[in-house]
Formats: sequence, C-alpha cells, structure tokens
Amino acid sequence: MAILNLKKLNRSEKFIAMEELWDDISKDAYDDRLSPKWHLSILKTREKKYKEGDSKFFSLNEVEIEYLNLK
Repeated sequence: MAILNLKKLNRSEKFIAMEELWDDISKDAYDDRLSPKWHLSILKTREKKYKEGDSKFFSLNEVEIEYLNLK
C-alpha cells in the first residue's frame, strides 16, 4: 500500500515529506506504547556518548547538504 507516489516526487519533495512525517511522529516520541523498550536504552547510550564528546549529531539540513554534494 503506497500513500505517496514516491516516483512522482523530486528529491526536494521527498525530503519535505520525510521532514513532515518525522515532525508528526516525533510528537509522540515519549509514548511508551510506540517504541520497544530497547530503543530507550540505545538512545540513552547515544546521548551519553554525545555528552562525553564521543559522537556528533547532524541536522537533517546538514545531512541533506552532504548528500547532495556527493552527487
């Protein structure tokens, strides 16, 4: 079942759709019924690494720019 016809969307429209989906999904990020328990454990580990300077997060905009520069 396809809600969006992805083949008709250009790359920019696909990123916009992805951002809108993520914004909507993330509103319920703290609802325990929506994610397996192990997700929280992984997120806490990643947050700890970030706070200790062992990892870096990138914004969607940064990832998009990097991706487009690879083409």
